[in-house]
Formats: sequence, structure tokens, C-alpha cells
Amino acid sequence: MFSGVTQQAFLQLTAGAAAIVIAIFFARLWPRRKHAFFGNDTWGFLLDTKEIKENNWKLPEHMKTRVLEEPFDYPPLFHYLLALLPEKNVASRVRFVSPALDAVHALLVIAATFWLTQNVAASLLAGSFFVFTAAAVSDSFTLTARPFSALLYSFLLFCLLAALHNPWFYLAAAVLFALILLGHKMAAQFSFFSLVILSLAEWSAAYALVLAGGFVLAAVASGGFYFKILKSHVAILDFWRRNISKRRTLGFAGWLAFSLAKIVFNPWVFFAAAFYVTTPYVTAPAAAALTPEFALLRTVLAASVAFFVLTALKPFAFLGENHRYLQYSFLASFPAAALFIVSNGFWVQAAALAAFALTGVATKKVWDKMKQAEGLARDDSLLECIEFLRGRREKKIWCLSGASSMIAWFTGKRILGSGSPTMWRKYPFFVIAPETKDVPRLAKRAASEFGVQLLVASKKKCGAENAKALNMGSAKKIFENDCYYVFKLRTKND
Repeated sequence: MFSGVTQQAFLQLTAGAAAIVIAIFFARLWPRRKHAFFGNDTWGFLLDTKEIKENNWKLPEHMKTRVLEEPFDYPPLFHYLLALLPEKNVASRVRFVSPALDAVHALLVIAATFWLTQNVAASLLAGSFFVFTAAAVSDSFTLTARPFSALLYSFLLFCLLAALHNPWFYLAAAVLFALILLGHKMAAQFSFFSLVILSLAEWSAAYALVLAGGFVLAAVASGGFYFKILKSHVAILDFWRRNISKRRTLGFAGWLAFSLAKIVFNPWVFFAAAFYVTTPYVTAPAAAALTPEFALLRTVLAASVAFFVLTALKPFAFLGENHRYLQYSFLASFPAAALFIVSNGFWVQAAALAAFALTGVATKKVWDKMKQAEGLARDDSLLECIEFLRGRREKKIWCLSGASSMIAWFTGKRILGSGSPTMWRKYPFFVIAPETKDVPRLAKRAASEFGVQLLVASKKKCGAENAKALNMGSAKKIFENDCYYVFKLRTKND
């Protein structure tokens, strides 16, 4: 990859890559410096990882942190990665995980771009896109498996590029596809579709063998657990197919406009598309085509954009939030976009500067929106509520807020909720926030059907009228601060 590179070019790449890594960490950690407990997903992953470690590193049949005996069917690879972290102060250390994964991803893109182009400026520009591109940054403010799965997919794509020169890399690609199947459902979904599309576009059995090999490896390596993941994957698609209208109250046109506007999460696809479209016509001789490597990346980018547009249509939105598909086009779009920018004149480079500004604005808006969730912007209020709950003897709670996993982590109490899509159809209010008027009825059901003893509700989601109705009916208010209520529910044993 770096054979024949001059010492000067190597030093430029090293210095530039170091600066990009520092910028990536700064852009993700500086905004949340005053929000130590940012992100509900963080605590969900920590809870599940702790349970795996306490089960001698084996996957538990059921989650002890939940009131219901629900099956554990989440892809566990990221949990095992987190389990490698030292237990001491793990809650404060995990904020570095997602930025570190993005930094590795940026280094991979820099190396791949230099291999493809032998252009230092294009390589460093491609890596710099990671700093503010909202499709990358938005999931790195907190702890989720998405940056990890996007990185795995880029490694898979890199292996497919390398396999054009050495077929043994198809074996590595099959291993990476298996890891994706065990790492994240949506990444697995796009990996499957992109490999099928590549197989058809290139009319090559190699991609079909990568698909088949990945499925076999995932099933064997997990001892058959992958079939639980697959069942859960089907369940989540079916759930959102039935309930997608409850996610956003928008009509067809409004939904489409809202979804397509998310192209700002990765505007570099426009520059990459321009590169793929114009290259055959501006390269000498005029009949020259894209290199095989860039032709493969073009197919993957086309698949990514096609799914972005398809899932912007409300009937197909159950296949996942459309901007997520832009996460899997980083290696397909960043090198091509960077090469197009450095190879063209003032107007293209001016447009690139405007795109950088746009990504910064989009990232700021994402941060501001995430910061409004309970337990994120108002740490003090939530910690006061948690401290109160820690002193209570009740063990089963229902959290009508975005901080349920965090409350469970710090209090050791069991929460009424489910991370398993196989349970959502029966109990949709675990996933879809109930309408305010339904809170008293659901609180009564939680107490009678599940034995829940405490209801923790954000004032925003509960409302003053419901708080009054609860206090006069099936519950008694025992705590209130500026953001939260805590009610003691009347159970069958009271």
C-alpha cells in the first residue's frame, strides 16, 4: 500500500492523520464536557455488558435488569468489546469508545484513499471529513454499536477492494461479514443488500460466496445464537412496518421532505457522485473508465444512496432511518469526493468549503436536539431523582423518561421495558412513548400485571394533569423536582 512512498509524503500523511485524530476527539468530547451522563444507550450497553461478565462471559438467557423475562437477542459482539474495558470507572471511560472508533475509521479511509490515489492531499481531505460529518458525529456523542458496525463495514469493503488483486481477501471479507451479522442488525441488513447488488452488478459468484460464508461462520461461531438475532431482526422490521406512522406524525409528502433533508448528514455523496459521473469524460483518453476499485465503490455508493431515497418514502421507512444508510458509504464516498475536490478548481473547492460549513451546522443541530432529552441536559435533576430512588426498598420501576437504563445502572433496580423486538408487538408502549392521556391507565396496568412499584416520569412526558390524576387514583406522589416525578403505585399486595 505504501510501497514507493517518499519520506516527505509519509511524514505529511503521519502529521495530517495525527491532527485529524485530535480533531475527531475534540469535536466529540468537548461539547459533552459538562454532560458526564450523556446518552441512554450508554447505560443500556453497560448493563447488558455487566450481566454478560457476571454470567462468566456467556450470553444470558434472560436479562436480570428487566422486570420481564425477555430473551437476550441483541447482536453481542460490541458488548464483548466493551467487556474488555477495565471495570474501574468504566462509566466515565466509555465516552472515549465511539470517538476512538471514528478515529480508527478515519485512519482506514486515509490509508485506503492513498492506496487508491497516491495523493496525499486527497487522502488527508478524505480523513478530515470525519471531523464534522453529522452521519459520523451524531452517534459518537454517546455509546452505541453504530460507529463500530460502520467501521466493520468499511473494513469489509476494503477487503473486497484488496480481493481484486488477491482473491484470498474474499475469505477475510466473509469473516468480516460474519462479525457484522453478530455486531449490528442494520449494518448486517445493508451488508447483505450491498453484497447481493455487487454480485448482480459484477455478475460474480465471489460476492455470493462471501455472503454464504459469512452466514455459516456467524452461525457456527455463535453456537447458533445468530438465529436468535435473525428472529429479532425480522421482529423489529415487522414491528416498525405496523407502527411506523407513530414515529412521526407527518403525511407522505412531509415525511419525504423531512427524510430527504437528512442528506446534510453526509453531503460528500454529492461530490463523490460528481466524481463517478464525470471521471470517464475528463480522463485522457476520453474512453477511459474508472479503475476497478473505484467502479466497485461506485456500485456501493449507488446502493447506499438508493436505500437512503427508498427509506425516505414512508411505506419503506420500516427498513430503518434513512440517514443511517449514509454511514455505510464513508469509504465509498470520502475518497472519491476528496479526489474530485483536489482535482478541480475554485468553484468546486468553494462548494466544498460550503459543505464543511453545512456539516458543522448539521452537527450542532443534532447535538442541541440530543441535549434536550431527559438525563442529558439536566444531569443535576436526574441525579437528585436517582439519589432518592437509591434509598427506596422497591425493586421494580417503570421509567416514563429517556433515562431508564441510567436509572437502572445507578440504582440496581429492575426496569419495566424491553430491548427485545420480539416483545414489542405485545407491549408497544416499551418503544413508542404513550400518549399523555394513557399514562394513568398504563401505570395501573404496570402495577397489576407486572408488579411494578414505582413510576419515574419526566414532567414533560407525564404532564401536570396526569400527575394530579395519578396522585388521586392508583398512585401516590412521593418525589418531585423541577424535571421529575416519582409515584408509588398501588399493587395487588398493598
